[in-house]
Amino acid sequence: MDEMEQLAYRNRFVHQLVQSMSDYVGADCEDSTPQVVSGEDNLIILRVSLDEWTKILSSVFTGADICYPSESDSVRWALLRAVECPVDLCAMIANCIANSEATQEAIRNFVTSDTVINQNISNISMQQALGLEQRGQNLLKPDECNPDFIFNQTSVLVQMLHDLTEDLFEALEVATNALERASIIASSIPVFGQVVPFDELLQLGDQLAEEVAEDYMGAYDEALYDALRCELFCLFKDDCSISIDQAIAFYETKVAEAFPDDPWEALKAIIGYLNVGDFGTDTPVYAMHLLVLALIRQMSTVFGVDFGIMGLRINAAGDDPDNDWEFLCPECVEPPASCAGGEFIDFRASAAMWTPYVSRALWTAGEGWGKGNLPASPTRIAIYRGMAPTPTKIKLITTGLVGEARFYAADGSGNPTAILSSDTSAVNNGDGTWTYEFPTITTSHTGNFLIDLGTSGDLGTIKLRQMCWNYD
Repeated sequence: MDEMEQLAYRNRFVHQLVQSMSDYVGADCEDSTPQVVSGEDNLIILRVSLDEWTKILSSVFTGADICYPSESDSVRWALLRAVECPVDLCAMIANCIANSEATQEAIRNFVTSDTVINQNISNISMQQALGLEQRGQNLLKPDECNPDFIFNQTSVLVQMLHDLTEDLFEALEVATNALERASIIASSIPVFGQVVPFDELLQLGDQLAEEVAEDYMGAYDEALYDALRCELFCLFKDDCSISIDQAIAFYETKVAEAFPDDPWEALKAIIGYLNVGDFGTDTPVYAMHLLVLALIRQMSTVFGVDFGIMGLRINAAGDDPDNDWEFLCPECVEPPASCAGGEFIDFRASAAMWTPYVSRALWTAGEGWGKGNLPASPTRIAIYRGMAPTPTKIKLITTGLVGEARFYAADGSGNPTAILSSDTSAVNNGDGTWTYEFPTITTSHTGNFLIDLGTSGDLGTIKLRQMCWNYD
């Protein structure tokens, strides 16, 4: 459409007005730098009262029709857009903190220079962490040194460390940026927000959410759970003790890092270790469990669990025995009394270089050697390997009673060449196992040897569990 006629020049002095800027306060703008409006996109935030807004909007509605009659609606929308589609100022600030190096540097400078914040950090850092006595406190039940109870308590410790780690990852999943992640960590784990530099806290939140969590969940499974509780059980059972310091020392060896003895410095060093990232294999699991232990050692609450609660849970687990360690942790099994004085093999841990003789044996991890898969093998367990020189005594320990036990000299394929000793009697060890002994073997032989266990019926689930020998 055509433009409407503008006001005549001759009418420009029809009204002369003298206006008082009574609402203008120059002090509001004295320290401000005027904004330069240029290009296609400018962000202008209005600060107006309702009366001011009414006057501005009325002027735009009237003036747009006069000055830009063909696009007056667009002119009005340019102003109304500020109200109808408001800018999310908080999101913009969060984006600046997460992505602007200048903003991050400004925050760092503020945090490090503000006297109130620094005094608060100093006050918090003066809080006493767990003392040496508490850190070394035995969490087992008093006067209790039964391995079945110790294993159950160890299992509870590992499961608790895993649960707390998962809680942290799940909390971080809902966050959309580094600031939110840092806030979640600081609120869930108070000590973080008080002794860890803000930039490191931002980095830790991103690192945990974007890399460590995925690596951790990919590494942690039932096999690693069993391996951890077995290794810790082997450590704890020797001294009949479970303590925070013992667990921390164990996990430090797993990440192959030595952290400072001072609890606060150790915590900061562990955070720095996590922030570096680039983990492999099972390291993220060890590092996260170490982080949780270090936090609990500071008497910091980690998702509602502190040192006292953890100690109570572990202590309570001492009421329930668990003898699965006998099968899951053969590396922790000590030679039975019937093997005293000899070199000892626990076949639950490994096949120990023994080989099935013509498929008449089958090795199962955690159980040992059992019957093989030949038609005749339900009645035989036969294995061979090279040993030199010939042992003078051999003892075999099985999980059930077999009819006969023989020890042969054998050729390179395991075929028996000469019987060196046999024993059809057995000693009941009183714990569900039986011992077969081949005493005083005097025949000299170099090369392979064959062990053969048999019965007139089916061996069922009987296993050759352990073996010991000597050369006296």
